[in-house]
Amino acid sequence: YFGTLLTKGKLNAFESLELSRLVVNQNKKNLLENWLAEDKLECSEELGDLVKTVDNDLALKIYIKARATPKVVAAFAERREFDKILIYSKQVGYSPDYLFLLQTILRTDPQGAVNFALMMSQMEGGCPVDYNTITDLFLQ
Repeated sequence: YFGTLLTKGKLNAFESLELSRLVVNQNKKNLLENWLAEDKLECSEELGDLVKTVDNDLALKIYIKARATPKVVAAFAERREFDKILIYSKQVGYSPDYLFLLQTILRTDPQGAVNFALMMSQMEGGCPVDYNTITDLFLQ
């Protein structure tokens, strides 16, 4: 059934998710990569969540195509690509909870949190988090 649909065009979100479940369970991630490259799957946040169980990089690509902005920001944070959080958020007009992000980063990567705070302080339009709040956070 899915094979026939794939030859005729792109699967819808439901079909993409169901086929991807089968492929993930069979450990055939390369099929997903091929179908995504051929634009045969409709990307969704749910598809990204499923793929994240086997490949974080591929999941990030899916989140970006699906415009699942909070998941994209979270993925960049997990990868410690803090500069990309700021760039991506600006590109798509998204304003993440910078204080929460900083708190989360601080727990796992103190130096990364310092770098992220410095990047925020240089943002166009000023720092999105009050400097006193940032200072208090680091002193806790």
